[in-house]
Amino acid sequence: MAGAGGSDPLGGPGVVNAFRAWQAAAGGQPRDWHFRAGLTDRPAIPLPCDLLFPGESPAEKTLADWLMAAAPHLVQPIRMLRPAPRARGLRRLFGGGRLGAGEILDASDRLISGMLAAPEGTFQVAKATLTDVTRLTVALARDAVRLGGQVTPGDSGDVVEASAATGLYAVLARPWPEMAGLHELPTVAGPLSLIPMPNDLMLAHVPTGGEVTSGRDLEGLLAAILTRRATLRTVLAGDVGATACLRDLLPCAEGLSASSGPLHDGGMDGGYGLFANRVAATWAHLDAAYIRTLISRHGASVPEMLDGVHRDADLGEDLGGGLFGREVDWMMRHEWAEDAATVLHRRGPFAFLGTDPERLRRWMEQNG
Repeated sequence: MAGAGGSDPLGGPGVVNAFRAWQAAAGGQPRDWHFRAGLTDRPAIPLPCDLLFPGESPAEKTLADWLMAAAPHLVQPIRMLRPAPRARGLRRLFGGGRLGAGEILDASDRLISGMLAAPEGTFQVAKATLTDVTRLTVALARDAVRLGGQVTPGDSGDVVEASAATGLYAVLARPWPEMAGLHELPTVAGPLSLIPMPNDLMLAHVPTGGEVTSGRDLEGLLAAILTRRATLRTVLAGDVGATACLRDLLPCAEGLSASSGPLHDGGMDGGYGLFANRVAATWAHLDAAYIRTLISRHGASVPEMLDGVHRDADLGEDLGGGLFGREVDWMMRHEWAEDAATVLHRRGPFAFLGTDPERLRRWMEQNG
């Protein structure tokens, strides 16, 4: 595996440096990784660059297979709609005008028809995996330390935002209870990506430039498109800067193997489903949906996190949005979370779920 070994410290943050630190430690050459307090260089929202389409290239398949084996709690299989390639020449005559594997949908008679600039087009269903890159960064860093590496804070004590905005996003309530992931839809304002998130939320993302240049513009575009079918409720809108993503790991994919074993947080004996059922049965007095949400963030570490929890009150203060004091304490002691901004934006989608920022800040000050 390229990039492993060496004594030079890695400067962070970012999933690429976390991956390099893990590679080195797994190869018996632990490295010292310096990172800024946020650990990751991006907010905890999914972006189109977090999607892998295993059927499109060997590198994507290798990386997707490794992620499913190494951190299954952080990878969500998903079906995405993409513009279908147009056949040409004889293939157009004898092949029905369609190319590529996967089910082909005629957008003119589908629910999504009102969202497209060219509703007469056809769209292809592609299998994809959506990875929680912020949590993957934490899992890789924890594993690197477990294998003998060092992770230490760098010079900056603040969560550092990337400076150059490369895209705009809006998190909104899903306009339909059941929806397919919609990827790279052509609209009059340019390509629009819609990606389902947990808790019945959805991410809308467009590159900067063109007619959409601000979060308000994006909300206006969504309102014009989506309200033809349902009521739109935007939770939050903003911009996102240049960030490290799964695409940056593809050059390293050749050296990966699903047989190398899971990360520590991904080591769920019996598979995700059986593990979740066992944890829910052990802590049957807690809400099962809450248990599964915890596992989706922390994987195999949840039993250790819940050790000593015998009643709801043992979870600590309710900070809103499904976040309790015990989980924050875990993030502070085991995941390098130093302030409320790190927890809200870089340890989970708490900023979108109703967590109270001021209450969280006070709790961390009192219990840090």
